[in-house]
Amino acid sequence: MPLQPCATVWRALLGACLVHKNIDLGKVCAEKVLEMEPQDELACVLLSNLYATAGKWDNVSLIRSYMRNKQLKKEPGVSWIEKQGEVHSFTAGDSSHPDMRVINAMLEWMNRKIRKAGYVPDSNVVLHDVGEELKERLVWFHSERLALAFGLVSLPSTSPIRIIKNLDFA
Repeated sequence: MPLQPCATVWRALLGACLVHKNIDLGKVCAEKVLEMEPQDELACVLLSNLYATAGKWDNVSLIRSYMRNKQLKKEPGVSWIEKQGEVHSFTAGDSSHPDMRVINAMLEWMNRKIRKAGYVPDSNVVLHDVGEELKERLVWFHSERLALAFGLVSLPSTSPIRIIKNLDFA
């Protein structure tokens, strides 16, 4: 008898479905994962993201309701950066850091510089049914960018900036 794929294999295939926008196969993959691991929030998040990329907001809403009913929560993305032996953490949209004023100033400066150089934010990565302007702000205030701005304003210019993430697939 051939080996049956485990939840990890189905989840990996689901991730590939997200990359290639294959909704039908993605739904099958998510169902297989949830049959094997009913509390797997990542399968729900990936399927929700797959629906969101296709603009199927009703399906996104159903998945999010399912997650609420099952009390499944997506692990928030966190970025860490070290300064003089102290670790600073950032989450998307978080404004609680004591240096937030200078971090925001650096983000604004970075935004002006890269837009002047031709950068156009890819708001397609924001998988929420919101307006374009809000999508751009959500892209801009991601945890990695907050950590980068903090590193730029607080570390010596000759120091490398090392940012660590807790998520490797989302």
